[in-house]
Amino acid sequence: MKAVRLALAGRERYLAFTVEAMFQLEERFGGVQELIEAVSANSREGFQAACQAASVLAEQGELARRHMGYDSAPIPSAEEIAATTAPSGITALKMAVTSAVTLGFGREIEPDSDEVDIGLAELNEQKNSVKRAHFLRMGMACGFSRKETLLASPGEVSDAWELYLQAHGVKKKRGDE
Repeated sequence: MKAVRLALAGRERYLAFTVEAMFQLEERFGGVQELIEAVSANSREGFQAACQAASVLAEQGELARRHMGYDSAPIPSAEEIAATTAPSGITALKMAVTSAVTLGFGREIEPDSDEVDIGLAELNEQKNSVKRAHFLRMGMACGFSRKETLLASPGEVSDAWELYLQAHGVKKKRGDE
């Protein structure tokens, strides 16, 4: 099982996007796209959506842990998550929900052979290189301080950047992908 580990309500929890979680979230939000849009809102409603989604995902993660033979742990409610999340943890909560959904839809594809196209690998490496100044601009546009941006992992900043772009209605051009 793939899950995102996150400290919620004073305990380490695992957010798992299972089929049951997918159906529960579709009932509450209308679909995954609507969930992501609701969570990315920089408002009380966005935070409440993230808490509700995290509660469902944490419940599924805990049920999966129990099924694997681990000891039972309490399942946090959305209210408990909201009451125990510090303002500095809102971004981590929203990114964890988004990451859990992405991870749940992901699949591992094994290459057919061990051959590697070196030219293609170099081209992809050049495309994905982000300069420090651009990295800082991305983090600061998302509300991180310079220090927080430099201490954050590239994945955290890029996830926050994607949420920022979605929240502000910015669409990527084909060449930017």
